[in-house]
Amino acid sequence: SMSYITHTFRLALAVAFAALACVASRAQTAAQSDSIVDQLRQINLPLMNITTVEGKLPKSTYVSPPDGCVGKSIVRKSTVTGRLVMTLGDSLLYDSGTFQPDSTGITLHMRGNTSSYNLTPSYKLKLQQRADLLQRGERIYRNKHWALLNQVTTRDFKTMVGQQVAMLCGTRWEPANRFVNLVIDGSYRGVYLLIETVKESEGRCNVPLEGYVTECDSYWWTKNDSNFHSNNLPYTMGYTFKYPDADEIDAVSFAYIRNTINNFEDALYGGQPIDDLFDTRSLMGWFLAHDILGTWDGCGSIMFLIKDDRRDSRLRMGPLWDFDSIFKRSGEWASVHRIQQFYGAACFSRPELVQEYVDLWREVRPLLQERVKAVVDSLCTNYGEAVDSSRVLAARWGALPTIADNAKAVEDWFAERIPWLDEHIENLLVVQSDSSMTAAPMGAVQRMKVYAADGRLCFEGTPDACAKWVRATQTSVPGAYILRSIGRNGEVLRTEEVMKR
Repeated sequence: SMSYITHTFRLALAVAFAALACVASRAQTAAQSDSIVDQLRQINLPLMNITTVEGKLPKSTYVSPPDGCVGKSIVRKSTVTGRLVMTLGDSLLYDSGTFQPDSTGITLHMRGNTSSYNLTPSYKLKLQQRADLLQRGERIYRNKHWALLNQVTTRDFKTMVGQQVAMLCGTRWEPANRFVNLVIDGSYRGVYLLIETVKESEGRCNVPLEGYVTECDSYWWTKNDSNFHSNNLPYTMGYTFKYPDADEIDAVSFAYIRNTINNFEDALYGGQPIDDLFDTRSLMGWFLAHDILGTWDGCGSIMFLIKDDRRDSRLRMGPLWDFDSIFKRSGEWASVHRIQQFYGAACFSRPELVQEYVDLWREVRPLLQERVKAVVDSLCTNYGEAVDSSRVLAARWGALPTIADNAKAVEDWFAERIPWLDEHIENLLVVQSDSSMTAAPMGAVQRMKVYAADGRLCFEGTPDACAKWVRATQTSVPGAYILRSIGRNGEVLRTEEVMKR
């Protein structure tokens, strides 16, 4: 009938218009993507343009911790394949080619734990052929494994400043990195940090083939196998393997590194010498770096332990990695200084290790401000305008600070932190020498200050009030205390230990 023909014609016309609208929408989206990519090409940052084979982003399953564990994480991470083209302006820096297993192209999957919950997650990037994406020109830097850290990391200078502090405190290697703009399948994902991963290669951790890289890992429960709990740390923490990989380590090697770590722990907690088991300078330097930086998230601070071989090498600390929670412990020690989930509490109860820590601070202190200023000035000069311009384009994920804001945050932190450390690190030493026990002149003492062995100011007041405080706490508060008698002009008249451990 005529009505049926008319209805059919109208339906076909509607479908045609819908198809045209869809094509127009795709064309508009493509034009917008091209426009953003064109704008990014004008910015003086490398542009990493990834095109996946199926046009899909990597996915994962978000999980909460089982009983007795901590943190949120991801499992069942899907891997996508594709091509990476890296440019700077009109210059081609790198082209992986289209994906062919073990030949050309890349694979990409999500990485991290709580940071993966961000709208723009971090990624693990694997090249099918070794290359140095940082363009340093030496063969030792070529590697298949790279990471792309999201805007939680690139919104400030914490990682770059934290790495410089770590190296000043004795860390042998920190992963090289640089800011980049990331586009995946035509969609701008924001400013990322292209960074080396912790690997055993000559250009990275420089661990020999017969060595080990382990991690004291609060996320051990996300790994399927090859993890163990040590004798003295709580169940929250487990050791996992970075090298050899978990699926490559044999039973003999697994038992060897487990026994090595347990032997060290038993000596540390049992009051035995540990110098022949652990490089204590690297251990106390690792704690010092975190104290300087004021790390808040102790369990998430990434504790890498390295052993170079099965012979006479000692354990040593690996690089500091996660800096997202630094600059957050104002007026107190970094959480790793005290928590039971790592070795801080045990180390700072041993006078010889405290002395080594204080000596390290005295070495680092004169160099600290100059080193920090140099890295901040370099970041502002080399990245300032480019990163600010990129952050404007990335504003749809939330307001981002300027480079000037980043520099000010670093300046403010160290202006407050260094004087605090000057006082509290010296107070870690319980003074026991006879020369410090000479009596102050009668009536000269105006105030008393009492510090705990970890440097905390526990009491300040008149001599009478202090005597009452000491009597009240003799039996209720364990540990040694440092008592200082302060004169009329603020001078220290006497220092003594008032309680034994």
